[in-house]
Amino acid sequence: MSLETEAISKFLRAFGKYVFLFIILFQIFFGIEEMLHEAHVYPETHYGPTLQVEKMVTLTKTTQAQALRRYNFKDANYFYKSLNVNFISAVDKELLHESVLATVPKPLRINARKYVDHIFHFSEKNRLDPIWVMAIIWTESHFKPRASSRVSATGLMQIMPNTGTFLSRLLKRPNDKNLVMQLLVDPRSNIELGTFYLRRLLNRFKSHRYATVAYNMGPRFVSRRIKNKMPVGNKNQYYDKVKRYYRILLSGVHQLEHKSYLEGKKSILKYRPKGPSLEYFLGQDIDFKALPKYARR
Repeated sequence: MSLETEAISKFLRAFGKYVFLFIILFQIFFGIEEMLHEAHVYPETHYGPTLQVEKMVTLTKTTQAQALRRYNFKDANYFYKSLNVNFISAVDKELLHESVLATVPKPLRINARKYVDHIFHFSEKNRLDPIWVMAIIWTESHFKPRASSRVSATGLMQIMPNTGTFLSRLLKRPNDKNLVMQLLVDPRSNIELGTFYLRRLLNRFKSHRYATVAYNMGPRFVSRRIKNKMPVGNKNQYYDKVKRYYRILLSGVHQLEHKSYLEGKKSILKYRPKGPSLEYFLGQDIDFKALPKYARR
């Protein structure tokens, strides 16, 4: 009987193992089938991938919106080295405009506010220092779009009709004199032609001082003085005015930069760690009475 009992027990143990393995395989098989069935009923694209694409689109739109709210003057040639082109490229457009306009006298500020968008836009397009362009407009016309001189210089940037015709031809625009005169009266077209001309002068003379004097006196005048080794811009009233107005406008950028620095300084957590002491290493700096949870341990 003992041999028979032992044989039966061995059989039952072996049978139990096989039954256990069969149950596990059965659950695995039907579990996989159920997962495949659910994947068919609820496609994966309804969840992860669709949401991820929407997030990426949202992030792209947000980045593009932020880029539209800022200029890019990182490649611009600055008139003064104290102008931080990286800073004005990181500041909101409206905030930058208001800071610069705050330095303009009130009688001129109303007109300047109307054209500041065009000034900064075409300065960015032609890789120019926008404060320099604004200082030249201030000197030329005091931000009056209908201003004209005795020699028929017209508009905000006081462009001569022949110069306007020449620039229109270079920009592949209609160069009819009557149409050019209408363009010179239009503030946006006037600023576009003027900044394009400044870019050409700056490329030619490689100097803001020479380009500024050439804008007023003509490139031939500057070339002749350079050829004859004569000074250019020294004791020049026009150039001195541009520099004076530039400093005034630049002070608005510096004030904004200072405010930004102060705001950033406030947001920084100030942590002054104490120097290590003997009590610190011995653990005697902990007040166990004030912290009973440590005392109970």
